[in-house]
Amino acid sequence: MTKFPLILPSIRKKTETKNGSISSANENKLISICLTPLQSVFETLESGPQGLSEKEADKRLSEFGKNEIAQLKKLNFWEDMLDRFKNPLVIQLLVIAAISSLIGEMQSAAVVGAMILLSVGLSYILDNRSNREVESLGKRVQSRTYVLRNGIETEIRMSEVVPGDIVLLQTGAIVPADVRIIWAKDFFVSESALTGESMPVEKSAALPTGTIRSAIELPNACFMGTSVTSGSARAIVVSTGTNTLFGTISKKLIERREESSFDKGIRSFTWLMIRLMLIMVSVVFLIVGVTKG
Repeated sequence: MTKFPLILPSIRKKTETKNGSISSANENKLISICLTPLQSVFETLESGPQGLSEKEADKRLSEFGKNEIAQLKKLNFWEDMLDRFKNPLVIQLLVIAAISSLIGEMQSAAVVGAMILLSVGLSYILDNRSNREVESLGKRVQSRTYVLRNGIETEIRMSEVVPGDIVLLQTGAIVPADVRIIWAKDFFVSESALTGESMPVEKSAALPTGTIRSAIELPNACFMGTSVTSGSARAIVVSTGTNTLFGTISKKLIERREESSFDKGIRSFTWLMIRLMLIMVSVVFLIVGVTKG
């Protein structure tokens, strides 16, 4: 790979950031780094133009962990189905179907059974679609990248990239982490994986001159999973793994949503209805049994 000259950007006035629009501490950190003069960035990340030493890189790998996005814990088909049938609403429908069958209302039982299959089937399809999106995100990240270690260009696994590494980016490369650009030449990046925009965005090492409301607006930052369409650049790694914007998206796609007050209310109401139905059915069967001797 071609060796790149290092050009320090001129110091410009730090732009004001509206914290209310920053979505996370990691994004806040990236914005802060990209608004800071380069020498201060090196001091903050305890790195330099020659990159990290192998010893320091190994130390940071142990500290920050591998540069990997969240992975799905896959259930087999039957485990997945069992988990879905534990839903209180599905249990209620199963009770209704069972009662309908016991009293001879086979048509009603069939309708309720169809509702159960539809509910479970749709949730299975939607969850699988979400899982495929996460897998697609993971496939966008290449397995190897180039960094400077002790000033020497070195090819490493993408999972071994750590904060403070100096990464070398050229046409066709996938950005391995969230980075601050320190040098760039005719550098364009496709951010469609994050923003959906198909047009490449020009990036440079210059400090932003306007108000920055989100990390995506930073002209001197690149993000994990985005791809270089033309040009070349050097950049210093700010965040890796699940601390990146890319990793945050992946994590949100697979983590379970916290149960809201509405969900808790629905669950409580559903179990109450199930108890009432069981009591009523028991009473009805008791009355029928007594009246018919």
